[in-house]
Amino acid sequence: MASFPTSVWDGSSEVRPDGGVKRGPDGADWRRLVDEIKAFDKVLDGIGLSTLGVFAGADPSKTSQLYRSGAGTDEVQNLAEINATSGTWSLTITLPGNTAVVVTPLGFAITDNDLQTAVDLALAGLSVNGVAYVAGDVAVTGTDINAAGGLDLTFSGTSVEKMNIAVSTTADIDLDTMNAPVVSTTTPGVPVGILTLSGAGTATYPNVWDGVTETRPDASDDRAPDGTDWRELVTRIQGLQRRVQPLGLSAAGVIPLFGTGLWNNGGTVNVVGQATTDIWDGTSDSRPNANVYRGPDWQDYNKAFILLHDMMLQIVPLGLSALGAVPTSDPSEAGQLYTDSGSLKVSAG
Repeated sequence: MASFPTSVWDGSSEVRPDGGVKRGPDGADWRRLVDEIKAFDKVLDGIGLSTLGVFAGADPSKTSQLYRSGAGTDEVQNLAEINATSGTWSLTITLPGNTAVVVTPLGFAITDNDLQTAVDLALAGLSVNGVAYVAGDVAVTGTDINAAGGLDLTFSGTSVEKMNIAVSTTADIDLDTMNAPVVSTTTPGVPVGILTLSGAGTATYPNVWDGVTETRPDASDDRAPDGTDWRELVTRIQGLQRRVQPLGLSAAGVIPLFGTGLWNNGGTVNVVGQATTDIWDGTSDSRPNANVYRGPDWQDYNKAFILLHDMMLQIVPLGLSALGAVPTSDPSEAGQLYTDSGSLKVSAG
């Protein structure tokens, strides 16, 4: 029985006390390697990860599988008209990763152009995920705050595009109506590549290896692996690397705050591009070529174990079930995944 994903395999089998014993793998060792690889494939299939480490771009209609949103949507917030005849008010904008910025004082009949100038001045010098705010990133449109429909704030510039932005707030300073503009989000921002959980259909596991090769009719066949078995094992481990490495996880399974692959966007998980992959060539200290036609020795076995072990250390901290299911409530353990209204989140612990 494979130990992954509830724990990290120690390299042992029924007859091997630890992964570093200096002898070639026997039938029991082979079956344990097969079990771990099959378990790994099942977890990755369960979350909907392709053989190249890519999530589907549309709902796969399979329970609990993840898929990524399309091009994303820019956030639009409306400042309702106030019909004031005198006085001033303030606007507070909070960009992701920044403290609230107060734009004040603003006139009772301020125009779109004047509010644009005030917003740009207040937000100058800020940055979001390392991208500096430039004038016009938050675009102000409309006529003036007393006109029908008021004014709109569209978060469409490079530093703020395609993001879910906290709703801005307003405050009355000395308006004769004593009513500052009411703010509402008319178009919620949707990040590019936000991961969403499918809620329909039946999960499938098409890429789970059956453990056989051309010369082994059954993974439980009680004999030591030969050269053909070894080449198949190399192929399967390479396949796991092609699925896992594009996620861009750290060696300890941490989702980075920004980068390629998965990244933590303020607790919501996005996926952007793919991380560079570095695929094993199948060799070990004693094997110059993966195609050398001989059964694996202890160094080959140890190399295969280390590669599986290191990938487990990346995946286990995410908190997925043995079927690749994502918890539907916060596990209260920092760094683990869960879903909230379909969107993938990272627990703050």
